[in-house]
Amino acid sequence: MMQKYIEPALRQAAASTGLEIEGPIPFGVPKQQGQGHLSTNIAMMHAKRLGKQPRAFAQEIVDAVAPNDLVEVIEVAGPGFINITFRDSVYHLLMQDLDLLDDAIGRSAVGVGRTMNIEYVSANPTGPLHAGHGRNCAVGDTIANLFAWNGYDVTREYYFNNAGNQMNMLGRSIYVRLQHALGNSEVSFPEDGYHGEYIHEIAASLAAERSDELRQMSEADALAVCRKSGEEWCFASIKRTLEALNIQHDIYFNEDSLYSSGKVAATIEALREKYRLNDPVIVQYFAWAFQALQGNFGISLRTNLPVLELIGGKLPVTLQLASMAMIFAIVIGVPAGVMAAVKKGTAWDY
Repeated sequence: MMQKYIEPALRQAAASTGLEIEGPIPFGVPKQQGQGHLSTNIAMMHAKRLGKQPRAFAQEIVDAVAPNDLVEVIEVAGPGFINITFRDSVYHLLMQDLDLLDDAIGRSAVGVGRTMNIEYVSANPTGPLHAGHGRNCAVGDTIANLFAWNGYDVTREYYFNNAGNQMNMLGRSIYVRLQHALGNSEVSFPEDGYHGEYIHEIAASLAAERSDELRQMSEADALAVCRKSGEEWCFASIKRTLEALNIQHDIYFNEDSLYSSGKVAATIEALREKYRLNDPVIVQYFAWAFQALQGNFGISLRTNLPVLELIGGKLPVTLQLASMAMIFAIVIGVPAGVMAAVKKGTAWDY
């Protein structure tokens, strides 16, 4: 904030030398102690354009700066830096200005017109949040708040993985506890199942509310019910915890929707079409060979750059390594071969 106490005078001084500065004057903090509170390189930035020597131009600007009760020293340093040292009274004025800002201290408009997506917490709905998730909650929400404080249009996203083996295991764990609650104690609990007390709670709730219906279901249908009930219970628990922490997300993205909407399958098929993976292998080979003869080795999936361009970039290093290997082989291999020929039956033969 100190720059605002010198920038108007510095801008006016520069104008008197023929330099009209557009935009804010760049300031920095000198690296070495004793070189002032602030430093600017405006003279060095514009001297060449004006046909002036940077240090002499910096001195010209300094000489034109009007007296300022807050500035103790303003001087030229090095090749043309302008260093500013303030009087101690500047701190009193700085505190007054900060007090006027009230709750807006530190706020800026650097992100106005820009968007930022922050995805955090994102624990899978296979159980309640625990202390280990607390750090991610605090760090993620703090980062989102900082971006919003600086003008960004922030979207807070919770991406939850309700697809895959973990969810299947949640459903299986609840199903087994449900069977126990219904009197089928011979059903064994899965080795990798979830053992939390909440599994018993979910199973007991299903047994109390839907026992007759569940007894009539096939195992597959009952597993689906258990999985869905477990997901809903766990996610409701997660949201209650987040609300208690005063954390609110704008978007809760459901991974399973990528599969149920067909987007995953469509993406895989699009990639297979793009790279002709649906063609017979022999057709793929000749198509690749034809492109290679034309100098087209395809696009790298890792860098998204042409493979031939990547090869060209690595060729000098490859040739250097090959040359070094050849020199090493000659320097070591030839003498070793000569010694093996001269002194037969010795260690050189190995």
